[in-house]
Amino acid sequence: MWNTATLVTWLAAERGFADIDAAERAPLYRFATPRLRRHWRDLYEQARQAHDPALAWALAQRGHAARLAMVKALHDAGAGLLIGTDATQPFLYPGFSLQDELAFHRDAGIPVRDVLRAATADAARFLHEEQEFGVIAVGARADLLLLDDDPEGDLETLRTPAGVMAAGRWTDAATLRRRLDDVAARNAAPP
Repeated sequence: MWNTATLVTWLAAERGFADIDAAERAPLYRFATPRLRRHWRDLYEQARQAHDPALAWALAQRGHAARLAMVKALHDAGAGLLIGTDATQPFLYPGFSLQDELAFHRDAGIPVRDVLRAATADAARFLHEEQEFGVIAVGARADLLLLDDDPEGDLETLRTPAGVMAAGRWTDAATLRRRLDDVAARNAAPP
């Protein structure tokens, strides 16, 4: 049985709704489109009618430790783990939320090597595509990160790659930053 905990989904919306103003000032908010921002604000208004966002955030935080323990128990029992984020949830930013999910698995006490394997080789194994991706081998898809440091020593190094090889095309760090800045500029432009 394969398991995708999506730990970040239990926290992002509740944290954002508990302090919506802070969530809208957060650095990653610049990557949300105006339409998505309106949608998140509408969801906040609906949530606020149903319950106290501060209490919901407190409950989410209390449950987080139990969810971490569950993920660790699954790992220790040899259950298959995958990394996922349900990135359409409020205040989840594709790519960035994946980094958070990896860190939560590490925080659960899973060795970083196993966390990285869950996000790569195990995902390929789950999809029966072991020869296609999740490995560095002749004939496999050329999708990988080039890093300045060893992620086993510091998982945070994944957040600042020296470059990315995707679909056989190289993109350096400066180009990646420029593309992110372009997304933020488009989102800030008046309609």
